Amino acid sequence: MIRRFNPLLANPDRDYWRSAGNWRVRKARLWKRVARWSATIALHAAVGGVLVYAGLVALRGLSTTTEFAMTRVEVQGAAYISAESVRLRLASWFGRNLAEIDLDRIAAEVEQDRWIRQAAVKRLFPNALRVSIVERRPAALALIDGQPQIVDSTGYVIGPMESDPVFDLPMLVGFDGLRGEQLDQALARGVAAVDRLGAVDGNWLSQISEVDLSSSGALGLRLVEPGPRLLLDPERVERNLSAWLALRREIQGRIGPITQVDLRWRDRITVLPAVPLPELESR
Repeated sequence: MIRRFNPLLANPDRDYWRSAGNWRVRKARLWKRVARWSATIALHAAVGGVLVYAGLVALRGLSTTTEFAMTRVEVQGAAYISAESVRLRLASWFGRNLAEIDLDRIAAEVEQDRWIRQAAVKRLFPNALRVSIVERRPAALALIDGQPQIVDSTGYVIGPMESDPVFDLPMLVGFDGLRGEQLDQALARGVAAVDRLGAVDGNWLSQISEVDLSSSGALGLRLVEPGPRLLLDPERVERNLSAWLALRREIQGRIGPITQVDLRWRDRITVLPAVPLPELESR
């Protein structure tokens, strides 16, 4: 018996064969799927375009309406300066639309005040701005070109000393002939010394009248109450200071009036009597 050859059984690894008709069906289905996704994407794009346009229209209306004109400025953190001075500095911004105001420019204008170290600005719809400031802290006064200046804790010159408010701070002196970077370095050295002196005794700091920085080898210190001039180590201004404060009345009681006390040497207090020693001995 003769059996006919079956091509489907020639390759047992193939499960089935697709005819040309099947390929046409698959192609038609693919095109339908592509058309369906294309329509979906087009619909989403249209909706997105409408939303963007609506947002632009709303933003345009927000930026042109007079309902959001700035009429008020809140100031937070003002202690040494008045809140009104900050508002006056921003006078040109009043009446502008709150949505169009550049907050960075506002902050930069506020920071032009030498009392203000940093400023942050926030919109408060519908009509206000909140300006939060960090002021510079006065650390000392400095006599520069015969004019008392207020100096912060970094040596930055805030501005001239005025009658109000009154700052009970030590006066830094000895800047004659100093300019530019040399003056800046001397001021920074002076306020650093004042800070370290305050660490010894905060209440005693108010008793310091002036700190003389004219010599590179010593800091000259004068107190409010009558007494000797103190010479301090520029690198360790606190050296022997606590010992002198504890013993000064006893030392003055034994020696009498003193014009100068040198505290620069380790574990040693050197005094210069107002009356020469031979005269003391003759008594």
